[in-house]
Amino acid sequence: PAGAAGAAPSAGDGQPTGPDPAAAGAPGGDPGGGMPTQGLPYADAGGEKFTVSGEVTALIAGVVRIDVCEPDSAAPGGQRLIGTIQLAATGPFSLEVPVTVKELRLQAFQDPGNDGPSESDPYAEATLALSGSAPAPGSLALEAGARGRAAAGGDPNASGAAPPGGPAGEMPYAGATGEKVAVTGTVAVASAGAVRIDVCESDPGSPGGLKRVGAVQLSGAGPFSFEVPVTVKELWLQAFQDPGSDGPSESDPYAEARLVLSGTAPAPQTLTLEVGQRGRAGGPQPGGDAGAQAGGAAGTPPAAPGGEGLSFPAGPKVAIAGRIEGAPPGKLIMDVFKADGEGGGARSFVGKVVLEGADFRIEVPAGYGNLELEVYVDLGSAGRSAEDVVVIYDGNPLAVGKSDLDGLTIRFP
Repeated sequence: PAGAAGAAPSAGDGQPTGPDPAAAGAPGGDPGGGMPTQGLPYADAGGEKFTVSGEVTALIAGVVRIDVCEPDSAAPGGQRLIGTIQLAATGPFSLEVPVTVKELRLQAFQDPGNDGPSESDPYAEATLALSGSAPAPGSLALEAGARGRAAAGGDPNASGAAPPGGPAGEMPYAGATGEKVAVTGTVAVASAGAVRIDVCESDPGSPGGLKRVGAVQLSGAGPFSFEVPVTVKELWLQAFQDPGSDGPSESDPYAEARLVLSGTAPAPQTLTLEVGQRGRAGGPQPGGDAGAQAGGAAGTPPAAPGGEGLSFPAGPKVAIAGRIEGAPPGKLIMDVFKADGEGGGARSFVGKVVLEGADFRIEVPAGYGNLELEVYVDLGSAGRSAEDVVVIYDGNPLAVGKSDLDGLTIRFP
């Protein structure tokens, strides 16, 4: 698809909202390598309209073109070009859309070699579901290789794997109605470059236990904000840079945070991106558990586990909570194991917790995997022994994902 050379961005009434890219020195003012072009979107449409606005970011300077399309099953590629917005450089854009339009597709790109579309061109796209009113401003972060991901049916705005869900180029909850609260914060990172914050909700049915609801695109470190419906109770923020444009890796600067919401605006968040954090986020490193003690031949904790309590790497945690019923008098202790296939009994001893009463609550890294709980009364106060009454939780193993697990009941006979 293509659009009219030299056309300046416009609100749809013929008045440009940005500079004419022809003045920027691009051949013909067209980043599409001489591709045919089309006029401003909905320039001749009458009736009531609303504004669609946003910002384009990219790692390189240069002219940007945004093709504005509507879905059309009879057209090649399943979409029909409505018009084109030309920008002299990255930055804000806006257009006016008739209230009768229900879905738009924005395809933004640069053509640094002026040789037409290729997978090396910086590219981003977003699909907007419209409801007759202006959606929240969005952001299109152009990335090399994104055009190829779109053609393959993947997420063109994802630098590799990402939680499933809404388009990464769409602001979170852009189409949601009703009362909302603001989530705000700041991204800090030592390196320059674009930052993306994936905003996710817990979803046990999705890979990794998360479903993306949108993304916030930033041109670099700095403040961010978006609005969330008051009905949302938990959010995950996953912020990262992809300096090599090669998809997720442990060398990417990364940070994540879990927010438990209660219908009011939470305290501002600080996301400090660090290299290596992606590998540590959500639990232990592959091949070992930083908080575990090696188990015996059958996964039984050693006689001297090297200290009581649980110790985990820094990072987001989820709670496991419940109640012990029917325990005889005595010192009540919970042993925690990780079913990781490493110990002789296909599990490793993580640690022990001395319980102060019938109710218990422990915190473990989000996404930790399978845990097993065993509770006993230390009758001789000498550690676990054959004389102690031991109860194995009948819900083992517990699959620890991105949400709290509460309401557990462990019953003594």
